[in-house]
Amino acid sequence: RLQLIRQQRAEAAKKREEEKA
Repeated sequence: RLQLIRQQRAEAAKKREEEKA
C-alpha cells in the first residue's frame, strides 16, 4: 500500500517537473 502511494507521488512529481521545465 505504501509503495503504491510512493509510486503515484513519484509520477506526479515527474509530471510537475516536466511542466515546470
